Amino acid sequence: MALERINPFIKEDRFCLDHLLRYQWASGFTAGRVVIDAACGTGFGSELLARTGAARVVGIDRSVETVEACRNMWAHPNLEFDTGSLEELSARINETVGCVVCFETLEHVEHPEKAVEAIKAVLEPGGLLIGSVPGEMDRLEENPYHLHLFTRDSLHKLLGRSFANVAILQQEFHLCSMIATADPDAPKPVASRSIDLLQLDFGKAGNRVDTYIFMASDSALPEPPPESGALSRSAWLTEHLDALKAYQELKATSHDYMRFYSLYNTLFAENGDLQRRFENLLHWGQYHYEKATGREPDEHYLKSIENAQSRRENALYEQVLQLQGEIGELKGLLVSQDLSQPPLGDGKRVCGD
Repeated sequence: MALERINPFIKEDRFCLDHLLRYQWASGFTAGRVVIDAACGTGFGSELLARTGAARVVGIDRSVETVEACRNMWAHPNLEFDTGSLEELSARINETVGCVVCFETLEHVEHPEKAVEAIKAVLEPGGLLIGSVPGEMDRLEENPYHLHLFTRDSLHKLLGRSFANVAILQQEFHLCSMIATADPDAPKPVASRSIDLLQLDFGKAGNRVDTYIFMASDSALPEPPPESGALSRSAWLTEHLDALKAYQELKATSHDYMRFYSLYNTLFAENGDLQRRFENLLHWGQYHYEKATGREPDEHYLKSIENAQSRRENALYEQVLQLQGEIGELKGLLVSQDLSQPPLGDGKRVCGD
């Protein structure tokens, strides 16, 4: 399972806001319960659950370094941390618990069905699983950390294999504009009735869900609390600045692309004749090569060479036989004639005399 961390102490963005709201929402079900925060990450959610009334919270994460950092960062009498993967929860926990919280994790594990079974194994009878997975918005961009993409139906089917009752809610991110009193000490006018206002839009935003929140149990599921919202101006500022930076980088990259594309077109036009001549040369070279080597099968070509070599060897052999005959005749002349003395007269001897 690849690691993908949310750390609000490094960067407070909209994803941190989503995570904080999920834990705040789940705290309405965890009061008085022993809770496992499976894949707790940097532990801020585990601390929130312990601080808001959970009887005991055990944060579990597979990273030894992360667990050690959590132990050094958070101090609460009802909070502890331990190492372990989601699939081996039952091996790490020697008791059954009332609730398991598992946010943004099932999409990371290789076998989500085994992970859900492992969670079921550590829940007491009628215990409650609360979790989340990315929704359809996750399909708009490739995430190298996500091994699975869930729909409402596929998520319900996955949970339904292990639990009798399943409820799936949805979490969406909306822009909020607030009108408040100028008194800095006055409470901010945020209430559950404001949710309808948060969803104002210039038009249909589509049916894409940011996150699916789920509850699962073999007992009757509790009624979810009223709709909840979380606002963070700094998160929106970070989001806006990141988007602005990305836009500027995209604009600069697009400018460079157009410049290089224009230069490419210019060079291609200036060298078009050379390009065509070069291609013609290649075509002619290919034609002559095929003509020289491809019109006759290789076996026939080699046979032709072998036959020509044989004919040359036969001709040379006939020349050898002819020379051997001439040498024999010369030897016969030496035997029949005494040529040990020089000839009389001018010393010249004409063959055939």
